[in-house]
Amino acid sequence: MDDLIKKEIIKNHDQFLKDLITFLKINTVKDVALDNMPFGKGVAQGLAFLLNWSKQQGFKVVNLNEMIGYLEYGESEEYIAVLGHLDVVPAGNNWVTNPFEPVMIENKIYARGALDDKGPLFANLYAIKILKDLGYYPKTKIRIIFGTDEESRGLGINYYNSKEKPPIMGYTPDSVFPVVFAEKGIFTYWLNKKINNFANQIFNLKGGERSNVVPDYCEVTLKNLNFNLPDYLNDFLKQYNTNKQYQFKIKNNNDSWIITSHGVTAHASTPEEGVNAIHNLLKLIAWLPLEYDDSYDFIKFMANNFTFDGAKMNCQVENVEMGALTMSLGLVEQDNKVIKGKFNVRYPQNTNMTDLITRLTKIIEPLDIYLSEENDTPVLYFSKTTPMIQILHNTYQKVTGYQDDLVASKGSTYAKLMPNIVAFGATFPGEETTEHQPNEFIDLQKLFKAMEIYANAIIALSE
Repeated sequence: MDDLIKKEIIKNHDQFLKDLITFLKINTVKDVALDNMPFGKGVAQGLAFLLNWSKQQGFKVVNLNEMIGYLEYGESEEYIAVLGHLDVVPAGNNWVTNPFEPVMIENKIYARGALDDKGPLFANLYAIKILKDLGYYPKTKIRIIFGTDEESRGLGINYYNSKEKPPIMGYTPDSVFPVVFAEKGIFTYWLNKKINNFANQIFNLKGGERSNVVPDYCEVTLKNLNFNLPDYLNDFLKQYNTNKQYQFKIKNNNDSWIITSHGVTAHASTPEEGVNAIHNLLKLIAWLPLEYDDSYDFIKFMANNFTFDGAKMNCQVENVEMGALTMSLGLVEQDNKVIKGKFNVRYPQNTNMTDLITRLTKIIEPLDIYLSEENDTPVLYFSKTTPMIQILHNTYQKVTGYQDDLVASKGSTYAKLMPNIVAFGATFPGEETTEHQPNEFIDLQKLFKAMEIYANAIIALSE
């Protein structure tokens, strides 16, 4: 069967690319809900495309009230699940190409969702198509589930779980090979400070789109200044911009100055790979000789105490298997009542939300800063000897010949939202990862190898 799978992948090469490009052209960023479109028009179009494609290949398809859908192949009561997602994060800035007009450069497809997660999801669709075309029929039923809200609140998969029983085993192709046996917990929250005194200088501070993305834009309006802003900005850049990490633009509008900060997006699980436009602007504002008020006080705290390891907020934690805690600042907002910032913390096995709240409270309470809208997705952990882990790991080794070790991930996937699921590919060890970043791409040679791995994994799991 191995050689037949390889031949079918080659045979389907051109049609796969054509279908994938059509899929990538659909802007599936979550949007305002419409009638029969709970996650907006683009996500609804993406779901319809996958269901129609699956039906055309002769598979049974199910649409669960437009919330989520799936392909099914086989007849057993129990089933194996492949859980991917069609929604993507906003494109952001700094793209060389149009993020929803896929282009091929040096055997790579550049588009939003190419890596996360449209490319890997579609590789699994073709894997099961190839098996069906070869006459393979699974002993245990296979479902490929089309997630719709993974990048936001997970409402689609929650709806699925309320209507369907869980799989006995399965994977999500939304991380790295060989197999992810553990995923860090995710704790998100706002830090807030009420504005009781206001010096009429700092207005409309805002930046970021989502907490799980390192922000590439932030802006503020400054008024009633008693110093020359361009001179101070030049001094700041001379002192601190040795690596060109600070990118500001200023515009004078009557008595107001609008400052914009520009950075580079990255996934919140790897904040060190981006350039945080919010934090950079906060550091500039904190450096300026503004009058003290509650906004300025909060900004100085954020500028001085936000670090990737959480150390200055009393949150530095590390675990041998899962590594160190990471902290990302994703959003900032200000109105006439409150100023606040939203954080995304990825934590290892030896802490939890309650512990982190206790740690944070010791730092922020004396400063009249408070937490709100705390949300937690706990750590996911499987023993390395779990049969499902072993099956997938052995499959990866058989197809690739590589002996790579199992992985503990900084990211978080659908595996946390459905029982008996682990993350399995599609990024290979040492490969560049561009999810949530401008100019996201996937290497086609690697994607076809992943397709081969997935076809073999489906067989191994369903036996």
